[in-house]
Amino acid sequence: MPKTSEIELPVSITYKELSAYINKSMGTVVYEDRSYTVPEEDDIQLVVRRNTSVKTAQSGGDVLITLPLSIWSKARWSPCSFCPKPEKEFTFDVDVFVKARPSIDKAYVFKANLSSEGFQWKKKPVFEVGPFDIPISGMVEKPLDKQIKESVAEAEKEINNAFNLKSEITRLWSTAAEPLLLDSTSSTWLVIKPQKLFLRPITMGTQAITFTIGAEAQVNTITGAKPSRPVLSPLPELVIRTERSNKFLVEVVSEIGFEDATLMAEKELKGQEFSLGRKKIKIEGITVFGKGRRAYVQVVFSGRVKGTFYLSGVPAFDSEKEELYFENLDYDIQSKSLLLKSSQWLLDETLRSTLEKKLRFPAKEALGSIRKSIDAQINNKVYFDQIVLNGKLNTFEVQGIYLTEKAFRAVVSINGTAEIFLKNIKF
Repeated sequence: MPKTSEIELPVSITYKELSAYINKSMGTVVYEDRSYTVPEEDDIQLVVRRNTSVKTAQSGGDVLITLPLSIWSKARWSPCSFCPKPEKEFTFDVDVFVKARPSIDKAYVFKANLSSEGFQWKKKPVFEVGPFDIPISGMVEKPLDKQIKESVAEAEKEINNAFNLKSEITRLWSTAAEPLLLDSTSSTWLVIKPQKLFLRPITMGTQAITFTIGAEAQVNTITGAKPSRPVLSPLPELVIRTERSNKFLVEVVSEIGFEDATLMAEKELKGQEFSLGRKKIKIEGITVFGKGRRAYVQVVFSGRVKGTFYLSGVPAFDSEKEELYFENLDYDIQSKSLLLKSSQWLLDETLRSTLEKKLRFPAKEALGSIRKSIDAQINNKVYFDQIVLNGKLNTFEVQGIYLTEKAFRAVVSINGTAEIFLKNIKF
């Protein structure tokens, strides 16, 4: 069976994309109070509107969100207890600061973790009375600061409730198991059976927020008809890991069926004649099969005598030539014993050596197809018009050969790097 493979995919969301999301999801009017007496008597009316230029940036381990606000205010002021209250309208701008520290726990619960960091006047409001400018920022600051904190708390609650991460991950967990056609020409399918999910720490870079998601899975490639979906376990608890990496290691399986191997062997050997001293034999049929850890070749021959003998060897892979072959191929014990009694001349080393050289099965085309297909799936590949998977294969090696009831299977180890980027985000 193939080893469990580990795939890590760092996901980056730029601050520009995050700003675009906030601009789109946030309402234009942040706060509106057009009464001097409701909700309480304060001698000020206030309407706060958001400008379009919301900015996000790194601030240590947090995301600093800067909200440039345009504020309209109408205030009245009593110079004395019996004087009339003059009114005046003001329009001024202020920058409001909010910090976010997003987190995901092992139960797949996303939390925005917002906190108000106050605000800064671009130009403090004043009340002009004749030649005097009376500052009214103190009157505005209290209701504004209160409303900002209430709005931040409400926004955090809405974001946390709206972002159902577990539901989305459950859907992806199931979707990942759907067989994926890698190459239509060779009918090669990629089958993934995820077993564990893990998350690396979320980091705040100078240009983007990055977090790494990963999965432990069994990854196979199967040639032929579309395979059935593997049976999955329920969504496991998310594992939080501290180390980070954008490398992935995948072990996939490529197979050569015994029937295909038989056809290739017959193409090379069926009908060929061999001279063994003054005797000749002709190969009438070849059948390749496996049992336990060994491969067997049944050879049916004709000539001076007719019969059948068997060769046996250990399946191996020639990495340089990219061929499957049988190491230490020799007559099996039963055949050797029988031939020693009846047709010892068939044990000629030339025949055995020739068969050993001919019984090689090229895998270069099949492996090349897998390599090309996987490379195409991870090289700047766009999924769903928004997700860009950009990866690179570094090594592609056959680690070993094992047998099933119907095929030789090659375990292929693939090492590389991969990253996911989001584009054209449509929140």
